[in-house]
Amino acid sequence: MKKIYAGVLIALMNFTGMSLYAETRLSGIQANAIVKGASEIILSENSTVPTFINFSENALPEAGDPDLWLRLNFGMSPDFGLTLLSRDNDQIGFVHSRYQQTLNGLPIEGTMWLVHAKNGKIQSMNGVLFPNLKVATTAILGEPDALSKALSKIGATKYKWQSADEEAWLKKEQNDPSASFFPKGQLCYAYDSRKPET
Repeated sequence: MKKIYAGVLIALMNFTGMSLYAETRLSGIQANAIVKGASEIILSENSTVPTFINFSENALPEAGDPDLWLRLNFGMSPDFGLTLLSRDNDQIGFVHSRYQQTLNGLPIEGTMWLVHAKNGKIQSMNGVLFPNLKVATTAILGEPDALSKALSKIGATKYKWQSADEEAWLKKEQNDPSASFFPKGQLCYAYDSRKPET
């Protein structure tokens, strides 16, 4: 019976827009006091950077360098950076740019920052960023161990790189004799969602 109640509670939370994390929505003068020019913001308990910023029409920032804007407005660490992942234009004139946070040039898994601009001005931004992470200076998990853990978690009986036909198709399709489905690890940071600033 408890499982049914838990399922109904989660469904209701999703339906009503409630979050498992505490969020605070501020507008008008309160929003502007935290983010200059903002008409509305949403604050999360997980970061000092709001998860949503909507700007007033008379205070729209230039759609130039969001990295610099974040540094100036939230005191991001000198090692902070953003990597552009994609940029899409929609049918009503907005340009949506999707970024991933980096630290010392390495991506931080679970972070994403979206900038929504129109006519060269930022209308709103949203996502998850962490301004001052404390991180290990050496890798905790090497590429072979990470692959081994991933494979044991997935538990497939056969992978594409183990099929000669699949590998041959990829080499031909890519016109690259070294192309392979074999996974290539990428060094990155991962944060503990229970303690996101570490």
